[in-house]
Amino acid sequence: MAEQPRRIELDEWKRRLAVTKVSKEDLNRLVLNFLVIEGHKDTAEKFARGARLDVHHLDMAAIADRMAIRSAVHGGDMDTAIARLNDMNPEILETNPSLLFRIKQQRLIELIRASSVSEALDFVQDEMAALCEGNTELLAHLENTLALLAFDLDVAPPAAASSAAADAQGQASAAGETCTPGKKTLNLNPKP
Repeated sequence: MAEQPRRIELDEWKRRLAVTKVSKEDLNRLVLNFLVIEGHKDTAEKFARGARLDVHHLDMAAIADRMAIRSAVHGGDMDTAIARLNDMNPEILETNPSLLFRIKQQRLIELIRASSVSEALDFVQDEMAALCEGNTELLAHLENTLALLAFDLDVAPPAAASSAAADAQGQASAAGETCTPGKKTLNLNPKP
């Protein structure tokens, strides 16, 4: 079972914040990191110039690739997202079964939305069941997603549908974050 994060009370947070000094350069690097991870290539380049940050080490083509992957996920084109991820790093989905599951889960949600029940069930058997073997967390997510089959999603969605939709929003970010193997963020302060 995952360890619960320690809760920090507001007064303690304010006290810690008051003694923490963050430089403008660190804040600028944080903002740039966000722009890069979220795939805002043009904005990242302009911000870096305006903040006088050295970005020669950033792979701007990778940012465009991240955006293409994110766009495919948001557009429901999971096959394209998987193909683009594999083009960027052929091992990424092999070494991150949770990411592969989440992308396939989004494909399942799209099938359920289209009322393709038979195709959705075949997809689960052929593409997703093996990913859940021995992984109770993924199995629970799959079960919650399959619960959507019981509802007409053209009507007000039930809590399970809202949860699955919220999960789908995170899938695009997860795909973009894992494009760089072993890193969730880019090193914006590399050592020479």
